[in-house]
This record gives sequence, structure tokens and C-alpha cells, in this order.
Amino acid sequence: MHVDTDVLNKRYFGFLEKEYGFSYIGGPYGNGAYSIPNIEVSLQAWGSTAHVLSVLDVDIWFRQQPLCTRTNTFWISQYWGVTFNWNETPSYSSLLEIYNRQSAFFREHVTTILFHPEEWLLPVLKFSFQQMLNSINLEVLLTSPDEAELYHYLKSKDPNWEPSK
Repeated sequence: MHVDTDVLNKRYFGFLEKEYGFSYIGGPYGNGAYSIPNIEVSLQAWGSTAHVLSVLDVDIWFRQQPLCTRTNTFWISQYWGVTFNWNETPSYSSLLEIYNRQSAFFREHVTTILFHPEEWLLPVLKFSFQQMLNSINLEVLLTSPDEAELYHYLKSKDPNWEPSK
């Protein structure tokens, strides 16, 4: 079944355009992005089971920050103690439920997420980095250029920060 993710992106996240003045640009392979000059909210639907779209990644990037600070709403929700049950069998209806849950979470916290990153960005980045360390040690993690860049960014913002295993 072909799924037009542009239609889903606009249905579930169109409030960014209507209420906050973002522009939407659709892309190939389940990608799309809402943006204003200093913020980008990218959406990517993907799937790993028989190529059935079953996951939606929503990333926020504040363009004045390095790209390594691009943050997935999964980490924001986890940091705030909000968990989603993703145990559905991959299907179109489960994808719609995922869109519904993600957009509801985003809409509920949109003002804080988009306009008050000073309240959450650095703590969420530290939290997500620490979570990665639960499955891989720091030396190995830092062999990834992206993770090394994030590590050095976090250290520059908080020199006393020491991630632990």
C-alpha cells in the first residue's frame, strides 16, 4: 500500500503552518519539513518490517545551533516522562495512531518546544547522550563524528558535565 506521507504530515502537523507561520516542504521517501527562518521541524515516516511505514521521527533543529543539536521528540518525551506504547503490528492504522500520538504530544508542548529551548534543549541532549552510553562505552561512542561533535558541544556548554556509564 502506498502511503502519501505529505498528506499525513499536513493533516497531523498542519497546525505548524496554520497557527505558527511555518512553511511545509515535502520530500521523497516519507520525508517532509516545516520551517521558519530559525527553526526546522522535520518528519520522516519509515519502517523496518517488510517496508511497512510504522515509525515517525519528528526532529527539531534550531538553525542557530550546530546540526548535532537536532533533537528527536522521542528524547524530549522520554526526558519529560511521557512514554508511548509502540507495540502495534505495523499497518496503516497503526501508522495513523503513531501520527496522532506524536502530533498530540507536539501540539500540547509546542510553545515550550519551539519557543523556549533554553528550558529543555541542553538537558534533553545530555539525557539522550547518557541513554546512548547505557548500551555503548564512551570511547566507542566518540568514534562516531556526530556523537563526538555532540559530546564536545555539551562539554562547551557545561564544562563540569561528565557522562557516566
